Amino acid sequence: MYKWLIGIAIVALVAVAFWRLHGFQLLRDGGRDVVPSADFGSLEEATSPGDGTLSGSESGSIFTPSGSAQAGKSITLTLTFIGAERTYILHVPTGYDNSKRYPLMISYHGEGGSGAGQEQKTGFNTVADENGFFAAYPSAVKGDWQLTGSGSDIQFSKALIAAIENSYSIDPSRIYVSGFSAGGGMAMAVACAATDTIAGMAYASNTLGARKVEQCHPSQPIAVVGFSGTKDVGSEADTRNNYSYQQTAEFWATQNGCSGTPAVSHFPDTLTTGVKVTDTKQVWSGCKGGVTVTLYTVEGGGHAWPGGVASRNETDIKVGSTGLDASTVIWDTLSVYKR
Repeated sequence: MYKWLIGIAIVALVAVAFWRLHGFQLLRDGGRDVVPSADFGSLEEATSPGDGTLSGSESGSIFTPSGSAQAGKSITLTLTFIGAERTYILHVPTGYDNSKRYPLMISYHGEGGSGAGQEQKTGFNTVADENGFFAAYPSAVKGDWQLTGSGSDIQFSKALIAAIENSYSIDPSRIYVSGFSAGGGMAMAVACAATDTIAGMAYASNTLGARKVEQCHPSQPIAVVGFSGTKDVGSEADTRNNYSYQQTAEFWATQNGCSGTPAVSHFPDTLTTGVKVTDTKQVWSGCKGGVTVTLYTVEGGGHAWPGGVASRNETDIKVGSTGLDASTVIWDTLSVYKR
């Protein structure tokens, strides 16, 4: 009887030793690290430690929560949100050191687009490497952002932030959002509902409407940067019954309690067609919390991210700015603000 028990104990000890030597490598051979998984059913759950399914790969490399192996690279990841698998791209800045805290910029694509397209369009990765911040590019379900209802993309954004914070060293006081076209509307929706989390917001080629304004009640002042072309949405060429790009910027100035009229300046630019133009910059100051609201208007510009490139799914190329680098301007303007 004792010999039988001693035999079982020896086998168990051998199995434990083998697992310690080889088991973790077996887990990693699949290209995924083991991270706790859970569905996000509410905003409260989204902010709980350990929530979220973070998994993915970059050119066959192993995903590690420390991120050191991915410094200067982009990783395609998945996040389980209310029973559905969502994808996003996360760019880890060059020189990432998990003993330090890093800002996070989330950038939303336009209607029918993808995170990959937004990554390519904006060129935020270069700015992130130069300035030391993470850039995340989520993809909407079927390319369409859901701003209201159960499981909205505002809730998803909260879950996304929590998941990234759980695996990387993120500064929770320096989280920013930006977006193009419908993604600009998504960024504004997040700013309307989550100013307790977001320190700054930027949008390009999008304006507010009366219904959106009625639903927008930021709890705190927030720094805002907007970009529009004079032939873009919200211009005289736009026949829809929306706010103009000027009215949209003025709305944010009013929400932030800014005083007086904006400071106006002009600067030279060259459109993608080669035409030389003069663009306009307006800055509202004297706002609550020391924030500012800035609007850049590209003379003759259309539906385009200033200084960006066409994303992979775009065939109808719009006229845009070559002299105004929206991604750099956004970072330089928003990064000084903390929540």
